Amino acid sequence: MKLLPRLLADEEEGDEPQSQVEVVKPEAHRHFWAWTATLAAVAAVPRLLYMFVFSNPENPGPYGDGQATVEESKQLGGWYNEPGYNRHALAVPPDRPDITYGLALYGHVERRHLVSEMYDPFAYLPSGYRYEDHEVAVSMLVRCWLGTNDIRLIAIPAGDADLTRALQVHPDWFIDVGELPQAGWKIVGVTVRPVPAAECQAARSASP
Repeated sequence: MKLLPRLLADEEEGDEPQSQVEVVKPEAHRHFWAWTATLAAVAAVPRLLYMFVFSNPENPGPYGDGQATVEESKQLGGWYNEPGYNRHALAVPPDRPDITYGLALYGHVERRHLVSEMYDPFAYLPSGYRYEDHEVAVSMLVRCWLGTNDIRLIAIPAGDADLTRALQVHPDWFIDVGELPQAGWKIVGVTVRPVPAAECQAARSASP
């Protein structure tokens, strides 16, 4: 009961209780809606790709024949899901997002099993450092890349001179699986055994 007089005294002294409600400024609202719009746009990209490439397969679209994209996505997915390849990684070129999306939609390949060749070992070599001049060192980097990423199936585009050379230098590391004519990809299985982690670390440290 002693609290009541004190509260009344505070009111008489003009004290006002502090509000706990934070007023959100208009700028915060604008930032919120801008960020929401950005996320919505990013989320819509796969859907837009589906609309332009797969909803009308007869329309050539930006990547060529849509129907061929569907069929080759199914074919590559079929090879991947064979024993020895499925549940491991599939390396694909970075310039055909239509096939990458088609692998999930038609080929039943989970995204977590896809490795982009944008980050293959050749991407980190300095300009002028050629495979043919350093075959032993670069071949070790290729083998480490395959093993570290658990790559068992790889799609090699016709214009990829480095991976094509790896096939020529080490034919015992790979096995022919097939080709995707419309994409211009050669599909090979990886048979070489992984290199111990310590050896790969040493190879990376010694590389330029």
